[in-house]
Amino acid sequence: MRVNTVHRPIVRLVRAVVVAGAVLATAAAHAQTPTVIRLEAENAILRGPGLLTATPGYSGTGYVGEFDTNTDSVIFRFPTLASRYRLTVRYTSPNGNKTTSLAVNGTSADKTLTNTGAAFGSLAAGTYSLPAGTSTVAIAAGQGYFGIDYIELTPVATQLVTLVNGRAEAEDGLLNGVSVATTPTGFSGTGFVTGFDNSDAKNVDLSFNLATAQLYQITIGYTSPYGLKIANVTINGDRSTATFAGTTAALNFSTSSVGTVFLPQGFNNIVIGGNYGYYGIDYVQLTPTTAPLPVKPPKHLNDALAIAPARGLISYLTDLYGTKVLSGQADDQYGRSGSEVSYVRTTTGKEPAIAAMDLFDYSASPVAQYGPPNGTTERYLAWASSGNGRGITSLLWHWRAPTDLVRPNDPSGAFYTVNTTFNIAAVLADTTGTRYQLLLADIDLIAVQLRKFQTAGVPVLWRPLHESPGNFFWWNAQGPTAFKSLWRLLYRRLTYYNQLHNLIWVYCANGSPDAAWYPGDGVVDIASTDIYQPPTSNMSGIWTEMQAQFAPRRLVALSETGNPPDPDKIRAYATWWSWFASWSGSYVRSQPVAFLTRVYNDQDIITKDELPNWATMAALSTRSGAAAAAAGLSVYPNPATDYALNVQLRASVAEEAQVELFNALGQRVTSLRARLVRGENQFEVPVAGMAPGVYQLVVRRAGQPALSQRVLVGQ
Repeated sequence: MRVNTVHRPIVRLVRAVVVAGAVLATAAAHAQTPTVIRLEAENAILRGPGLLTATPGYSGTGYVGEFDTNTDSVIFRFPTLASRYRLTVRYTSPNGNKTTSLAVNGTSADKTLTNTGAAFGSLAAGTYSLPAGTSTVAIAAGQGYFGIDYIELTPVATQLVTLVNGRAEAEDGLLNGVSVATTPTGFSGTGFVTGFDNSDAKNVDLSFNLATAQLYQITIGYTSPYGLKIANVTINGDRSTATFAGTTAALNFSTSSVGTVFLPQGFNNIVIGGNYGYYGIDYVQLTPTTAPLPVKPPKHLNDALAIAPARGLISYLTDLYGTKVLSGQADDQYGRSGSEVSYVRTTTGKEPAIAAMDLFDYSASPVAQYGPPNGTTERYLAWASSGNGRGITSLLWHWRAPTDLVRPNDPSGAFYTVNTTFNIAAVLADTTGTRYQLLLADIDLIAVQLRKFQTAGVPVLWRPLHESPGNFFWWNAQGPTAFKSLWRLLYRRLTYYNQLHNLIWVYCANGSPDAAWYPGDGVVDIASTDIYQPPTSNMSGIWTEMQAQFAPRRLVALSETGNPPDPDKIRAYATWWSWFASWSGSYVRSQPVAFLTRVYNDQDIITKDELPNWATMAALSTRSGAAAAAAGLSVYPNPATDYALNVQLRASVAEEAQVELFNALGQRVTSLRARLVRGENQFEVPVAGMAPGVYQLVVRRAGQPALSQRVLVGQ
């Protein structure tokens, strides 16, 4: 990824779930016979390496070499029929044995390229089940200093197993180094397969056709007379494991769940063997299943003074949640020739519903070095009014550190921890210090740009301080306590001091969420995550983790992704993200055109032309002023001139309320909990010793809109 001229790190926490390849093999594809596929490296996608001819004996016009950095790779994309293929890599490794990372449709493994001297050799890379459609083989640098001539994929003969009520009997599969047994009894079918040990070479290979692409619960029938054992289970090329508890003579056979897996229509393959052997395999059972839909959260914004379009947008997003997913695209070049939104529109015929843009140049250090950006905010604002005027704006802020830059004359990458010594924990601990004032000045500087959107009546999905946990950005570098304090300061400063009420605050995790880093429901409106996983991933593992932490209190969105989610897998795994936003540059431009077009034209993916007038859909998510009074909140005297402010609040049930008072700087000066009874309640908020001025009283109750009143504290 790129931000201006600086690479963003591709460091992601990944917990993938076993998943098959792309879906929907056609009947015509099954009628064809797979043939040998040879792909010359010089015709592949090159990210770093170049074309060489120094070593003789290459095929084609040369070979690809100079793998000398850890980001160098060669990527082969090619059409395949649904079948199993044996992959061979022709290479040269003149400087001894080298290790490379080889990924087939996103599933990677380290491979050793043995020394060839000034010649070429061949690597038998393994056998893979490839889907009908487009497949990808990527070879990354690893230790580097080798060359790739070509890859070759040779079809492997398969023996199709007939499924009976979703069951594939192991004895009907291809048996590699194993055999059929009939003792002990109690097995399904005509026997079971035995002879497994710790070697992957001893396996049972089950290939079968499915009429429908669907989510399946996969269960293995087994026997394990020698206690606990573990088997490798490879499903359409993706490896997982199954655990076999020990069986007894009284109960010779048992079952083990592999998990929930999406299997495509047409050809599928499951291979079982190796790991911690000496077990027997009876059958594989496929049971169609479904995933639960997410629960809609309350239509709620924390900002009691949120503008009507912001309330309308959260109302629309909530109504849509669990039934459709909004499309989104990161685009810092909107209005220019490099626009990613324009690329998607030209490529697919559809425009994203959400444009995700970055205010990275609007902070003190880049402005001091380069001057104020020329019209960047105005270009972004043009998105909101373009077309039908219903496009949804998402803003990110790669906040360059205010000071303490490692390269003072080059602030372009000063959002990275390695490029600054700015210590946010120390800065927040000294609110009288110069660095703290610089921090506030930067927040006020970004507020000027955000206010332009508010003036235009444009709500913003505001995603600052993104990707926690993770220490590659300075705002995360000192741990969760400092991060949460900074988030709350940013929230208060923008909301109460700068009076910005068009922001919908989007908290962003880095892959799997960590509750220790969450700033709290009171300052977060939507939860999101950034995921960079292989194109075959269903993303359901992290979706489940996000739901566990945030449902049903918050919408969950996919705020950054390297690959758009596959609509078939969204439906199968019920991963109904509120929206997704594909990252820019090669991430979206390298997507297969057919896949990108399918995503944007899917019935369950919302594009810009399908957006309703969401600005008019406001349901009261917060109440302030007269609305708060009508809801039962009143304060007196106002102005407050004594030691306490009297608060009256009507409650329909006995409950607790969080009561906070904020000054004009957005700093919380008082916080207390009030225990309410049903009916009218009265309590005091102390104001003795407070500086004269305007304050904001905010009352929050579980599951209800926040109530807010402005309070004047006099002499």
